Amino acid sequence: MLSTRMENALNDQISLEMQSAFAYLGMSLDMRHAGFNGAAGWLRQQSEEELSHAFKIIGYIQDRLGMVRLQSLDAPTGSYEQPLDAFRAALEHERKVTGAINGLLEIAREENDTPSENLLAWFVDEQVEEEASATAVITRLEMAGSNSAAILMVDSELASRASE
Repeated sequence: MLSTRMENALNDQISLEMQSAFAYLGMSLDMRHAGFNGAAGWLRQQSEEELSHAFKIIGYIQDRLGMVRLQSLDAPTGSYEQPLDAFRAALEHERKVTGAINGLLEIAREENDTPSENLLAWFVDEQVEEEASATAVITRLEMAGSNSAAILMVDSELASRASE
């Protein structure tokens, strides 16, 4: 059974994961509107992945006989006309999520909650991957600079994730 502290913290994480999905969806819509269909697809895929993270935590809370409490979501902030701006915002957001996961892990360790620590180990690894993935895209877009052809080439490469 989950402690009240851990249950509350996990519910907060569900909200953050759902907020992440909403933010990525907003970025995806902006990229689609701006004509960057590859970036739009990549970001939409990321939105769906964030939803799966929320559902993973929901299932875990239920398995531990806890109560899932959904929270309100805020409308996505920011408007992105260029992929580089969207991916920089994505990386900033992923760093926020990483900090929250680390905080959850600290609670699990303080409470000697091995099952939660095991769940969170998966999320720690996932966050390393999330940050590395966003950073790689940023690096490619920074290399492209203001060269429209190079930006479109990177955008085309991003489309491959959406077809995975």
